[in-house]
Amino acid sequence: MKTGDFVGVEGAIAMAIAQASAVGRWDVVAQLARELEARRLSAAGVRSLLDERGRRPGQE
Repeated sequence: MKTGDFVGVEGAIAMAIAQASAVGRWDVVAQLARELEARRLSAAGVRSLLDERGRRPGQE
């Protein structure tokens, strides 16, 4: 993925957040905000403490 693609996706998510906010879809705003945060953290090289299933390593 090129840097320009990443910025385009972030911009699209930010625009979708603004539109969802304007119509009061706070559930959609929250989901999109989580996606935007995850993308930014990933780009910054921040690793999650959760595995792919959303659990902390070692928890069953």
